[in-house]
Amino acid sequence: MNTHEDSISIQFQGLLKECEVTIHQQFNKLDNPILNELFTYHLASGGGRNRAKLALYSGCAVNLAKKDTLAIAAACEMIHNASLLHDDIQDGDTHRRGREAAWYRFSVNDAMCAGTLMLSAAYAAVTEVRTATAELVQHMHDRTAQLISGQVLDLNHDNQQSSLDQYLKIAIQKSGSLMALPLELTMIASSNHASLLAARQAGESFALAYQIFDDLQDQRKDLINSSCNIVYVLEASGLSRPSAELQAVMLVEFYIQKALEQSQALPNNSGQLLADMCHQLSMALSPYTSQEAMQA
Repeated sequence: MNTHEDSISIQFQGLLKECEVTIHQQFNKLDNPILNELFTYHLASGGGRNRAKLALYSGCAVNLAKKDTLAIAAACEMIHNASLLHDDIQDGDTHRRGREAAWYRFSVNDAMCAGTLMLSAAYAAVTEVRTATAELVQHMHDRTAQLISGQVLDLNHDNQQSSLDQYLKIAIQKSGSLMALPLELTMIASSNHASLLAARQAGESFALAYQIFDDLQDQRKDLINSSCNIVYVLEASGLSRPSAELQAVMLVEFYIQKALEQSQALPNNSGQLLADMCHQLSMALSPYTSQEAMQA
């Protein structure tokens, strides 16, 4: 790691806790004990905060003002968490990260309202950015619309009637939209518009790799719930189960490599954290690639 990367890493680590405070501050002013308790409970469930981390790291790398970097990070993380609150209701998932889901612990109506408010709060947060505010808000809306479109496609998805192209479209819209967003907003706020395409492609490629890897791990649960899963989509196309799994592993490797290449095209090493995430995913995939080699 060179001196520039060391400096980015130090700034990044210092901003992580501040970002969490920024998110909570959006709700501390509410005079509503039910919503306050629900938000505190949901946010305390953990999660990698990967979208916030991507915004914080890339913001530090391109020397974006601290206030602007925190606002973008908080906005991206709140959109993601709003989608999780709604997702759990629509999927009927009673637990998230080993704890009762917010709707199950409180109520469906409370969790729906909380998710909607959290989405609104994301837009309030990004108005704190001092440059290109209107463009940032519009871009957030475009990606939120893409996310919701992907969710509707997912809810109406049938593994037996779907194609690989349809699966990839759902994954890009539902997962890729929010993984690319923090990098895209950073590029817009720092006037690096020429890098917007690379930011989108890098985020979408990583999201595809991660989603397919997740499908490999969740085959049994997704079969029971009739959830969208690439293994069953490939199997429905005529592949045997082992061949479908091997194809899925190869797709994860393909999209990891694409994300790595695209992240390196971002300015000032701002894609390094995404590249690190790619390496971590590649390591997590290694048990599957070992099985692939044995069956080859």
